[in-house]
Amino acid sequence: VAGKNAQLRTDGSFISRVRLKLGKNNIKIRAIDINDNAQDVEFYVIREEFFEETEFVDVDFPPELKAKNPNGVAVVFGIEEYQYAPSVSYAYNDADIFREYLVSVFGISRENIYFRTNDRATKGEFEKVFSKNGWISKNSTENADLFVFYAGHGAPDLRTKQTYLIPYDIDPNYATTGYALNELYKNLGQLDVNSITVLLDACFTGISRDNQPLLADSRPIYISAEEIQVPKNTIVFNAASGVEISSAYTSKMHGLFTYFVLKGLNGYADRDINRQITIKEMQEYLLENVSAQARKMGREQRPQILGIEQDRVLLQY
Repeated sequence: VAGKNAQLRTDGSFISRVRLKLGKNNIKIRAIDINDNAQDVEFYVIREEFFEETEFVDVDFPPELKAKNPNGVAVVFGIEEYQYAPSVSYAYNDADIFREYLVSVFGISRENIYFRTNDRATKGEFEKVFSKNGWISKNSTENADLFVFYAGHGAPDLRTKQTYLIPYDIDPNYATTGYALNELYKNLGQLDVNSITVLLDACFTGISRDNQPLLADSRPIYISAEEIQVPKNTIVFNAASGVEISSAYTSKMHGLFTYFVLKGLNGYADRDINRQITIKEMQEYLLENVSAQARKMGREQRPQILGIEQDRVLLQY
């Protein structure tokens, strides 16, 4: 099995443990009898779960709340491995665990979550989901609470300072071929939904989580992108402000921002202990804790909030 001998039982059955990498795994089984006759069978297994259970950390077990949100809709993109760019440490784990929070904490049906990672998170998928008549518009109603989560690279256009999300198959040196944040917010603003919450564990400085430059033949210079406006019923949580980078939290196997978002959703952001977390409470919690941990790493990272509905209840538990 996969090039290694398997233990054969007396009844002819066998079992073999095969380590699976993330993504598609081709597995070949060869059976040989006492006369040296051989027969091969080949198949493949796609692995989507990234970590062994023993490698999980505190926030990777979402609380089981009784919330039900039949009108909830979500899009989750997590891109750790890129075709033309450095990897984004723990971005797959960020997306995978946040999806579980959407189900267990926010009560969104799993079938109402559009989930794509790594080589499946292409530019075509972004357009399919966010376009005017795309997946979101076809699957949401006027009562819908929409969540958008993205963990991956962001990049600016050096000339215009416009900001772009970078799908798997886009080269950040050509940022304008990515998915523009202005376009994202424009399309979200045309939706007839109850609320929109966007969480971006990315920065737009041209630097990766591991302090690697995304742009070829350049020193790690920090590019300040232009501020953008978001629709009136939309709240955006950005992992970092201005020229700061979005860091990895290696000991927790998450992005620093995502880790404290998940920690906050476990009740830590409920400052007045009234069993509900407002947008303002979450922002204050993130600003305090992300900034403090970033300083311990020798970095500056201050999460940013965009939008006017800061008294909106993000979570009631």
